[in-house]
Amino acid sequence: MIREDLEDEDEKLKKLLATNFGRMKNDPNKQRKVAVQYVELCGLRHGQRGDYRQSALTQADIAQNLGISERALRELLEIERKLTPEIKELLDTGMISKTSITGGDIDV
Repeated sequence: MIREDLEDEDEKLKKLLATNFGRMKNDPNKQRKVAVQYVELCGLRHGQRGDYRQSALTQADIAQNLGISERALRELLEIERKLTPEIKELLDTGMISKTSITGGDIDV
């Protein structure tokens, strides 16, 4: 349930994404996309705070909010940032797996 005291739409979306993130454990592709969106809403771009807001969260904070390790968050973000749209589509459709990417077949 989204609290009524969250007036900012970005804050509502962040709360919704973080709350439902763990429910998508069976779909790593959706998990990756949600993690990227959540990170952007928190003000981080490429591991750096984009707007230098006091309230911007660190990667450690974001990982904790999503219920994953910092390493898992970094892996999700690397896949999103470094792979071409065509390779991400192959990943999303199951033609290739994350392990084939991180296992050395494709350098992330």
